[in-house]
Amino acid sequence: MNNKSLLIAALVFLFFINTSYFWEDLPGLWDIGVTIFLLLYFIILSVCLLSEIYKAIREKLRDRQRVLSVTAVGLILALTVLFPSGLIDFKRLEGKDILIAQREGAANCMTTFRLKKNKRFIQKSVCFGIEKKKGSYYIENDTIFLNNNSRVDSTGYSFAIIQLDSTHTGNAKGEINLYRNKDDKEPLFLLITKYDQEN
Repeated sequence: MNNKSLLIAALVFLFFINTSYFWEDLPGLWDIGVTIFLLLYFIILSVCLLSEIYKAIREKLRDRQRVLSVTAVGLILALTVLFPSGLIDFKRLEGKDILIAQREGAANCMTTFRLKKNKRFIQKSVCFGIEKKKGSYYIENDTIFLNNNSRVDSTGYSFAIIQLDSTHTGNAKGEINLYRNKDDKEPLFLLITKYDQEN
């Protein structure tokens, strides 16, 4: 791979890493496939970079184009290691969190539920892939009514009940139970780690 091709390949890689917010919740196992592809891409770029560094040293840094290419690709790979989700934090565009609840399940699977100040909610499940559900909400007393704007399926929750107390260990402020409907006898239980009741 010549210097120009290596630099173009590294820039394409940087583009995909910095847009991961938009593709990380692709349906099915596509997100896992893209993640594996990018990991292999990173390894190949690293091997090519080491080869180019070796050539640059052997040439005693005389090839200016090679030195610039090595520097640029090395910087791109270093930024990827330092900022694996990209340089821009797109999650900040979603709004301020007023409630965060989480639960870790089997095989380190994690479910996170967030209520935003702008009356939007996000439910994210990470388990052999990433699944997101988004929508709007409103609160009446201890009940959160959810309007799920995501794909209609049997796993969408229609409301949640907040139970605040100080008996939980760690930094938990209480719990939240997500229900699919009024007849749901097995709600999804999450521990509340943040709840800003003033908003």
